[in-house]
Amino acid sequence: MALRRALHFVFKVGDRTKTATFYRDVLGMKVLLIVFSKCSLSISFHLKSNN
Repeated sequence: MALRRALHFVFKVGDRTKTATFYRDVLGMKVLLIVFSKCSLSISFHLKSNN
């Protein structure tokens, strides 16, 4: 079976704010969800459609 799309990635980054800005402003992704926990931050993105 061929891979059609990736649904989930995990990255460990040094600057969360710059990373989120890059995904939103440069890659054109939409922030869906931000979850803060005691030791981490999770941000879910969705690729905006061109339609």
